[in-house]
Amino acid sequence: MNIVTRILPEPEMMERRQGNPLSDRVASEGALYKNASQGGGSLQVSEDVVLWLDEPGPSSDPLDVSAIVSRFVVRLRERGDAQETIDDTIRLLSPLEFWTHGPATSPWKSYFAPRFTTQNAQNEYPCLSKLNSDDVEEWARLAYGLKHAVIRARFADAVWELGKRLGSSRKDFHLYGQLAAELYVEAADAVVAPQNSFSFLEIVTRGIFLGMQFRRPELVEKGFRRMVGFAAVAEQAHLGLWLAPFDRLMSLRGLSDSQRQEILDHHEKRLRVSIANRDVHQIRMAGGTLAKYLHDHKNYTRAKEIALLCGEAVLDIAGGMNAALATHHIEAVLQSYRQAGLRQDAERVHVLLEQRAKAVIAEMKPRRIEVPIDRKRIEDAIAECINVPHPFVALYRLAEWCVASPQGIRKQLEEGGFIAHRIMATEIIGDHGLRVGMIGTDDDDIDGHVIMQMAQQMNFNSTVFLSGIEEWKKKFELGGVPDTPSIFDCPLIPTDRVSLYREGMAAFDREDYIKSIHVLVPQIENSLRELLVVLGGSSTKATEDGAFELKNMNDVLHEARVREALDEKLWSFLKVLYADKRGMNLRNLVAHGVAPMEAFNPVTASLVVQSIALLSMIRPEAVILPDDDALVPDGAS
Repeated sequence: MNIVTRILPEPEMMERRQGNPLSDRVASEGALYKNASQGGGSLQVSEDVVLWLDEPGPSSDPLDVSAIVSRFVVRLRERGDAQETIDDTIRLLSPLEFWTHGPATSPWKSYFAPRFTTQNAQNEYPCLSKLNSDDVEEWARLAYGLKHAVIRARFADAVWELGKRLGSSRKDFHLYGQLAAELYVEAADAVVAPQNSFSFLEIVTRGIFLGMQFRRPELVEKGFRRMVGFAAVAEQAHLGLWLAPFDRLMSLRGLSDSQRQEILDHHEKRLRVSIANRDVHQIRMAGGTLAKYLHDHKNYTRAKEIALLCGEAVLDIAGGMNAALATHHIEAVLQSYRQAGLRQDAERVHVLLEQRAKAVIAEMKPRRIEVPIDRKRIEDAIAECINVPHPFVALYRLAEWCVASPQGIRKQLEEGGFIAHRIMATEIIGDHGLRVGMIGTDDDDIDGHVIMQMAQQMNFNSTVFLSGIEEWKKKFELGGVPDTPSIFDCPLIPTDRVSLYREGMAAFDREDYIKSIHVLVPQIENSLRELLVVLGGSSTKATEDGAFELKNMNDVLHEARVREALDEKLWSFLKVLYADKRGMNLRNLVAHGVAPMEAFNPVTASLVVQSIALLSMIRPEAVILPDDDALVPDGAS
């Protein structure tokens, strides 16, 4: 294996750092680089790699170190180096591979973090457990033996951040932290026009933070001037660049009052330009962050002024938008006014929001998707479902077959090619035109997407259930669902409720869907309370004034004992159909009188009847029907 033979002697190092405040302190404290005693026996990168590190990189961004190691690996493989040599080189250069997250999000509780981790963090790259004190010594050597400031800074920073954790016995970690601070600021200061602005912002922010950590006000001020100077000349259209001083520095505790005020003045000046330009996005982003900062620092009067300034500007701009976009922005203004404590203004905006939202539904365009259906296959499946001796069992089998599987939907989402749900959040719009629910991206809210997809599949499956009902009637020569033997012999249906169930089901058979849904949905809610009692729970809950009231359907479905007792398919079906805003939410729409006329249709009514067929199978001896075609409930003829 090739190892480096060029080791920078201490006098040459000190000459290279001549005039630097840190180097002067190092000289007085003793030897800074103890290569002879500490690093002589450790593995070192090859001379070629050292020379490559000193070369100008091909990237237009001299501050970006993220691709250095991958480029070197290609070179080493092209010249035929052994894989062991390549692996050692990668490990020694791992500080250039670290991602930067900060202690709050890094699994290492450090400024540095692995570039990636596998599920449950079982594997990571770079792998911290494979690094040791010898690697720390090589990082220390490279921090002084190279030319490029930003590369040297990464190695020095790694010694400071991770040296002790990796078992190094050095006593001078703090010197490497200060060296990293100097080099970060030096590297940022040397770039006249940063091409990759975010690499620039990252290193200058880190330099300022370390300068504060080591109480180096001259470094803090130098980095601060570089940051605010950069933001001052950033184009107005580049929000993330002129927001940089506020976003990256205001949370740091080491800023002086004058520095904070300078950032605030710059921020407000840019905000007013955004208002003059009628840029809604910039107004909301810059105005929202400024108002929150002022509120958090107890400057409530000024926070209200900024919230009102930005809010009224957004409302004025929203006046020329279509209803969907307008309500989106007006809702954000309403939220900001509430957070700022502007109660009267919030009520005014709330009224405006409801007025504009009335036109949202009318603006929406229907989407038609053609789905090929194998009618023969469906007819055969229906015939197989009802091919049992007893009509009650046949009805249950049909209803259960038409229930969408949440596990299957989850698998489709994870394996399918449709990716929109993975990158975009979805708003659920109610019939009043306002948002009633939100489903996040796939990574954040997989359950929400399962519920939404399940609701869509339930609508489709209901047409199959309707067809199956007709075949079921023919096979057993029944007039309708209420004629099913034993269907009402269920502990969830009290005797005084049987007539109501009959009326609702008869209305379904007569295609009177308005009556059917209005009669049956409250009865199903009552039956779920009965289920809770059967399972040993209470059907009432205490109110704030100490009185008692009946639990509603949502309360019952989220009781742990109900969730555990019901099959997951049945529980999910009931939740999506009746009590989830991300699904069909039928119970709440009907109970509060907000369901539109179009909701009382054969598809919705058939889902209600389907839920009754599923719940009616619950008997005292079991909640889940065993998979037995010949099973007939007690008392059935």
